[in-house]
Amino acid sequence: MVHQPDLSLRRLTPSNHASFLFDDVLWVDKVIAEHTAFVRLIRDTGVKVWYLQELLAEALSGEDMVRREVIGRVSLGMSVGIAASDAVQICLMEMEAVNLVRHT
Repeated sequence: MVHQPDLSLRRLTPSNHASFLFDDVLWVDKVIAEHTAFVRLIRDTGVKVWYLQELLAEALSGEDMVRREVIGRVSLGMSVGIAASDAVQICLMEMEAVNLVRHT
């Protein structure tokens, strides 16, 4: 199971990278290219590769209860701010599953 790097790495800045345990801000396009090459290499050896984003999008496309549970956990007042929590939940509930996965 792999996670395609993208938006989460694009959010790294010179002022926040250390708090996310990164030594420096990354060149995201290069990271994506290296990840794609790695996945191609292991697939060529016969390994079945599952993308976390695809599996999560599938789960979030199904039952509303699952979607609400995930959104509830990622939009807690401690992570998005108490005042913003309800607005963030509403916004996330309206997103297509693929976009929701990308932003969470």
